[in-house]
Amino acid sequence: MSSSEFSPQFETARSLEGGNPEKKESAATDLIRSIKTMGEVLKEYVNMARTIPEVTEVLQAEGDEGPYILTVISATPFDDGPRDSVFSAQLEVMQRMEAPLVGFHLVNIQELPGGLLEYQGLERPQVLWSR
Repeated sequence: MSSSEFSPQFETARSLEGGNPEKKESAATDLIRSIKTMGEVLKEYVNMARTIPEVTEVLQAEGDEGPYILTVISATPFDDGPRDSVFSAQLEVMQRMEAPLVGFHLVNIQELPGGLLEYQGLERPQVLWSR
């Protein structure tokens, strides 16, 4: 990049080099939190979800209220531990979205005797990641 080109990310990063420590933290937070596209949301969320051992699949589907990500876990029924890990990843991504781009759903396959087919509202899902 030539010195005449402007890059907001570069300028934000450069502004972190000196000045008020509170401004440094604020600028760094703004740079980290910015998720603008559906592709970025999917990539960031899948990268987090795949590190949770109980997550078996991450799917994308369309619902009545728009697109959503369905996270499928296989865990002891009604165990909050794996759910909390998934909810934390979802919350982190939601906080970084500049606008609401997608909703999130979670299902524990061991709580559905009929398997994933029993989950209501799942139409033509796209598999984003599978263990």
